[in-house]
Amino acid sequence: MMLEIELGCTGGEEDGINNQNLHHSKLYTKPDDVAYAYENLKKIGSNFIIAASFGNCHGVYRFGNIKLKPEILKLSQQHVSEKFGLCKYPLNFVFHGGSGSNISDIQLAIKYGVLGNPEGNDYPNKKFYDPRSWLRCAQISMIDKLEEIFHQLNAVDVL
Repeated sequence: MMLEIELGCTGGEEDGINNQNLHHSKLYTKPDDVAYAYENLKKIGSNFIIAASFGNCHGVYRFGNIKLKPEILKLSQQHVSEKFGLCKYPLNFVFHGGSGSNISDIQLAIKYGVLGNPEGNDYPNKKFYDPRSWLRCAQISMIDKLEEIFHQLNAVDVL
């Protein structure tokens, strides 16, 4: 089993949680916070990944509104490595809210320990490609079909 945690605040709006008005300083995780999480997670296992905030934003946002600082990931790697006597890059990071980010920032984030590419990075209309919107259509269709079947079988308001 893999555990994924989020450290700091990821800006933007997702799932009804709106962090668009956060002070910019809240969008950047500190290396000490990453080390604290590492120290405590290591007590329960080694299968974890950290979504440290480095200026990233969930959902749709206007270009130029965010300032990614992937060097935070590098500094966190260095801090944890030195504090616990580990290899150069001991941490695995995940990049939340990477859609629409500059490719150079994505490449730096990967260099500093992010595993994989942010979902939807190459889509200009991120909300349209959000899989939850497609799943919602399937859910509505399933509800309609079940209601039709319940009526056919005289099973409406029976229980």
